[in-house]
Amino acid sequence: MFWDRFFQLCVLHNSKPNPVAKELGFSSGVVTKWKNGSIPNGEMLLKIADYFDVSVDYLLGRSDSPEMDIKKEAAQMDSLSRDEKESEVIHLYNQLSPARQERALLALYREIEQQRTKDQADHH
Repeated sequence: MFWDRFFQLCVLHNSKPNPVAKELGFSSGVVTKWKNGSIPNGEMLLKIADYFDVSVDYLLGRSDSPEMDIKKEAAQMDSLSRDEKESEVIHLYNQLSPARQERALLALYREIEQQRTKDQADHH
């Protein structure tokens, strides 16, 4: 399924698999592996998804919609316990590239700072 989606996306972007892989920093050998049924690792999948602006689930055939379904993800999060949510956050964080992990942490720090500022304003 991955290869079919990857190939389709290359065609839609008027390109071919090897040039796209090269642009992303992957060897042509890895493209041959994908063509033979291998699936890229997590960091590779994220790079490819970012390049084509699609979700990893779409690349893997878990979704027929190229867009991430944020509402669906949020609804699923609502049904989880606190421990399950913490595990999910760690799982999602570990799927990110190191650069995106850094951005995610910065976003959390900003959220905490905004919450503190709001809490301080509410107490005055």
